[in-house]
Amino acid sequence: MNKVSIEQLDALLQQFAPRRREAFSGLKPHNDLIEGLRRKGASFQTIHQVLRAQGVQTSPTTIRDYCRKVLAEPRQGTARKGKRAESMSTQSNQTPIPPKTGPIQVPVLHSTPVTPLRERSTGPHVAKVEFVEEPKI
Repeated sequence: MNKVSIEQLDALLQQFAPRRREAFSGLKPHNDLIEGLRRKGASFQTIHQVLRAQGVQTSPTTIRDYCRKVLAEPRQGTARKGKRAESMSTQSNQTPIPPKTGPIQVPVLHSTPVTPLRERSTGPHVAKVEFVEEPKI
């Protein structure tokens, strides 16, 4: 029986073990091109099209990750506006209307008094128990 040394066994395992590709190995040869295009304001999609024309298989998402991790570009997230921010911005864009001077005439209407509408609460809405029907079994 053949005796295999530990060194030979390790060498065999190294030879047949799956190799992991280095991160961004397809983009690193094109580092100067990518960096130059980004400095000129090219989008990830544009860089993807340029690299694809040169035969490089990649995606805009991979290019974005490359720019953030290798070129150390900061994230440029879009600020999301909620309803409150939108209403505040529309209010600030409106010009104030100066009040009219002089006697104010108010028309008098004779009708039944209307109860004012309640403001909706922002909390949870719970059903009123008296309106819920008993289950029929």
